[in-house]
Amino acid sequence: MPGTVAAGRLYFCHHFTRDLVWRDEWRHHANGATGVARAVIADRDPSNLGALFGRMFGVDAVRPIDGGFALTVGVSRFDVVTPDALAADFGDAPGGRDSYMAALEFRTRSVDAAWQALEQGGVAGVRSDKGRVIVPAASACGATLAFCL
Repeated sequence: MPGTVAAGRLYFCHHFTRDLVWRDEWRHHANGATGVARAVIADRDPSNLGALFGRMFGVDAVRPIDGGFALTVGVSRFDVVTPDALAADFGDAPGGRDSYMAALEFRTRSVDAAWQALEQGGVAGVRSDKGRVIVPAASACGATLAFCL
């Protein structure tokens, strides 16, 4: 339905042909990433998306968290939080919009490997925080990236 998610498009899918999508030769990177741990949407009113997630996945699938709501799907989590909660979690975060895709957190085999890969790639502003390596939104096309265990 147009206008339902002001932050952008959300897409949930189930792969019936995993062998064609998750090919081992495509799944290795110097940063050690093994999957998406969490996607974060910043929204001035997280209850709107929290309610939508509840309708899509059942109200028991959505739980309140500091500053918003979380939906766990498989081994990943989707958080919808206020801009203040986003800033408290990731530090500097872009703002100026009512609702936006704000951050992606990747599971990695090694935080040190992620740090080294980003450093070797010349990514600006990389820092360590709360056991994660964080790439600021200004260095990552407008969305904060984090690598965690």
